[in-house]
Parts: sequence; C-alpha cells; structure tokens
Amino acid sequence: MSIDYQILWVDDAPDWVESIQDPIKSHLEEKGYDPKIELKESGAEVDTSKLTHIDLIIIDCQLPGANGDELIKRIRDKECLTEIVFYSQEAIDSSDRLDGIYYSTRDEVDELIKKVIDETIKKAQDITLVRGFIIAEAIDVENILEECMAKVFGDKGELFSEKVINAKPPVYDAFKKFKFVQEIVKDRKGNSGQGTAQHEELSDIENTMNDLAREVFDQRNILAHSKRKIDNDGSTKLEGISKETREIVFNREWLSSARKNISKHKENLEKLKQILG
Repeated sequence: MSIDYQILWVDDAPDWVESIQDPIKSHLEEKGYDPKIELKESGAEVDTSKLTHIDLIIIDCQLPGANGDELIKRIRDKECLTEIVFYSQEAIDSSDRLDGIYYSTRDEVDELIKKVIDETIKKAQDITLVRGFIIAEAIDVENILEECMAKVFGDKGELFSEKVINAKPPVYDAFKKFKFVQEIVKDRKGNSGQGTAQHEELSDIENTMNDLAREVFDQRNILAHSKRKIDNDGSTKLEGISKETREIVFNREWLSSARKNISKHKENLEKLKQILG
C-alpha cells in the first residue's frame, strides 16, 4: 500500500504548476509514495497553523498580496520546520539562507524539488528525528488540554494554571488532564440542550477525543521509553511500556498515521477552546 506524501504548493499560476508536476508525482510513485499536491494561489489561502501533515512546501517568490518571503516568515513563526523550496523567475539572493529552505529559479525548480523530496524521505526514516518530532507534537496537544482546563475557571484561569497545572510536583499528568477535559466536554454537552448545534458539535468533539490517549499519549510514551529492535526482515520496531501498544513498527506508514492523528486532535481541541471561550 502506498503512503501519502503531502505537498503544499503556493503559486498564482496553476496552469504552470500543472505542466511540471507529473514528473514530480512519478518520482514519488517510483519510491512507493502516493503524491498529494494541494495548490494555493496566494499566501492568504494558507492556514499556517495546520501544516503538521505536510511533507514539503513549495513557494513562488512573487505572490499576489504578501510575497513569498512573508509567507515563509509566517510559517517559521509557527515553528513549522518543514522543508521549503522557494523559487522565482530570476535567481534569488540566498546569502542569508535559512535552515530548511532551498532556493531555485523557476526553470530549474522541478529537479530541485526531486532532490529535496529524497532528503525528506531520508529524514523521515531517521528514528531519532521522528522521536523528537512526535514527542514535541504530543506536548503541544497536552498544552492545549491545559488551556481548555484553565478556560473553565474564567478570570481565575491564570491562577488555576499557576497553582494547579504548573504545581511542583505535578498534580495532573497527561492522562489526568485528558480525563479532566473529557469531563468538561461531557458537562457542557449535557447543559447545551439536545438537538442544538452546540450539542452536536460537542458530541463530535467528544467522539474524537475518545481516541486521544491511545493515538497521542500512548504513542509518545512508547517513543520516549523504548528500545530499538531490528527484525530479521530488516524492519525497525520499538518495544515500549504501553499496555495497549507493546511495540511500534517504525515505518513511513506509521509516521503518516501518527502525524494525521496529532493534527486531528489539535484541531479538535482548538474547536473546544472556541466553545469554552
């Protein structure tokens, strides 16, 4: 089964992008990936808070409204470290080159994209890098849970965070925070009135949250507390301490699934934050 390789391409000339993307797709397919190219015609169309699942970002320098440089700044300000291919009709001054950004002219960008794709695939297979990435993303999920907890206390939320959430030693571990927020959702749903739009929205949030501990915190635990094992077939496995997930088969399919799950739960908790005010 092919694994998705997600590309975000920002260029206001969609016909030109379409004219050169077939060799790039073929390059990925030859390596066993299913290319998914999402085209945006301006930086304004890019939601920089939802790039967790993206494998490669391709940006034209000259965009309508804010230019490509400004879009890159927005992306990096969100601590998104996904590799970026940045191109223009003429050569771009790359004397102040930032990590993870590759510069090209429009005429040569297709070959550079293939090279960067190969680098990202190689990085995705590095277990140390992936461990750090997934653990950091799981911590972000835990931080959003904390924000949801604090919102329940209104103007006393900051005090609650200081005295309870950040208490030493900790009062709440990640799982207790998750259960706390589950109860918040259950309570709000019960008070929202069956059949109302908010009741339906909270039901959807609750259903998605049911898998959060297993899909995020269990995976984080096994990555943080595990040992590597190479099977006879050459595959890498991580043996961990989780009761539900005794081991992870470490491959591109698992990584793609882990990233999608984290992105799903972040988005779900952000919806809850909006409801909680």
